[in-house]
Amino acid sequence: MVACIIALIVLAFMALFSAKYRVWFREALSCVTRRFVLKSCNTGFDSKVKSVVTAKLLKKNVKMARFTHKYFEAISWIFMIIFVVSLVFTAYGLYNIAVYGSCDPQNPDMCVLTPGISSCSHECPEGNCQASMVPCDTCGCSGEECS
Repeated sequence: MVACIIALIVLAFMALFSAKYRVWFREALSCVTRRFVLKSCNTGFDSKVKSVVTAKLLKKNVKMARFTHKYFEAISWIFMIIFVVSLVFTAYGLYNIAVYGSCDPQNPDMCVLTPGISSCSHECPEGNCQASMVPCDTCGCSGEECS
């Protein structure tokens, strides 16, 4: 089941650009939808994915292929957990960019997605709004850069 979900997500993206993967995408979609309504996956998609992955590894390293074949379900779960965790962190970063203008509101200088934007943690002194790169509206200076 987990291999079907991972394959569905990956193949959905790949099928957009190549017709080669559309057949596999349809099989993965069929397998996932059948599993969600508590029916068995009649296409054998899990075993197809397992065979392809093991066959590719078999060309490189026999021991690794044997290990992957034996623990394929556990490896699939590990990749699924990693995918979900990375998806959550990505959503959190995008939320912070949309709301705060930086992917890390506590330390905006460390955000690689918004370079050059820094926070102004101090009040601007009156008449000294020229020295830094911080936009004035964050410090209370009007129309110029804050120091």
